[in-house]
Amino acid sequence: MRVSIEKGYHPPIQKLMEQLQTDDPKLAVHHIIGCWIAAKDLSTQAIAPTLATGTNQAPLLTGDELANLADWG
Repeated sequence: MRVSIEKGYHPPIQKLMEQLQTDDPKLAVHHIIGCWIAAKDLSTQAIAPTLATGTNQAPLLTGDELANLADWG
């Protein structure tokens, strides 16, 4: 899947890229999606069984743990 990020969202994506110390916007978008998923009550979501039973998946981080990843400075 390929998506374009509208210009109005470029500054926040670039700021997050700086916080994550990366030049890859895809990583920033993945981080945002991961935070959104972690903030949801996965027990009531259809995506939960897929996330919970992945064979080589790292465990989901809590919102605080994800925030700490981006708060390096």
